[in-house]
Amino acid sequence: MQPVTFATLRAALATPFIWLLSRFVESEVSISQLLDGAYLKIIMLSILGITVNQLCWIHGVKFTSAVNAGIYQPLIPIYTSLICILTRKEKFNLLKFVGICVSIAGALVVLRVENLDLGSSFETTMGNLLLLGNTLGYSLYLIYQKPLLQANPYPFTYTFICFFFGGFFIFFFSLFYLEGYQDLPNAGVMSVVSVLYSGLVGTFFGHSVNIWALKHTNSSLVAIYICLQPALISLLSYIFLDEVITIRDLIGVIIIIIGLLIVIRVNFVESSSPPPSKDGYEAISDTPPNPLLQSIELREITLSSPSSSSSSTKTTSSSSSTTTTYLTLSK
Repeated sequence: MQPVTFATLRAALATPFIWLLSRFVESEVSISQLLDGAYLKIIMLSILGITVNQLCWIHGVKFTSAVNAGIYQPLIPIYTSLICILTRKEKFNLLKFVGICVSIAGALVVLRVENLDLGSSFETTMGNLLLLGNTLGYSLYLIYQKPLLQANPYPFTYTFICFFFGGFFIFFFSLFYLEGYQDLPNAGVMSVVSVLYSGLVGTFFGHSVNIWALKHTNSSLVAIYICLQPALISLLSYIFLDEVITIRDLIGVIIIIIGLLIVIRVNFVESSSPPPSKDGYEAISDTPPNPLLQSIELREITLSSPSSSSSSTKTTSSSSSTTTTYLTLSK
């Protein structure tokens, strides 16, 4: 099966399910509402996150190998974090960056980074460049979809729109490879299962979970979970393919988890810290008051001078009285 045909079928299978999910969860919003004023932005997101992402990945795998494709995926959190920092969408946090690097190192250990083919032929070089384009495109998709979700928190409807336009562009490219459709009647059972699994699990479920998470947290945290893919691949290979999990795999998974825990902890601290006030200073947190300060009472004692005559009591008392404020400690 032609790669572009596979990508078209994958998008065509996932898009109706994403639409059903969006109508079930977000029926109060119409597609025209979200497109209003954001048409070009959504088109660009569709091209980056769906068209470029899918086509570059599927052709990158064709020209290199599944090993190369897997090794390049951990670049997504690096791209995402760096772009967010450079565009000031997120603040730089050294500990968070260290956590990302630790998770990536663990993923590369599991993926056997030493097997990366950097360019033994022209096709391999082109494949590597396409895989770089795939990771960069998906990083930009995560970053620039976040502002849209903040303005209109309807993640599944946005995902459907992106898949609708992105899938259309993929279909347009597939018209240059019509032989791929001519071979469909001869597709084997494994080809059909691959399309079904890729469309329903990898695309529909994967993108739906990603976009829901992006609505509730920042782009770099969503991106770093991609480092869990090698660990899950090793586990599923052990369960379904009877492959052996080596000590190296276990060490790599532990390193990934350590990095993830660091990033999650930093993100929790950042999200729970008080937001800055309008003058740029941090808001005062709701800490319990100091008991010593609570015991300070503000007392007002009025001292009045004696009146000179009974006939002018009101005038004298009002003009000669003074108020003195004392701070006293109460027991």
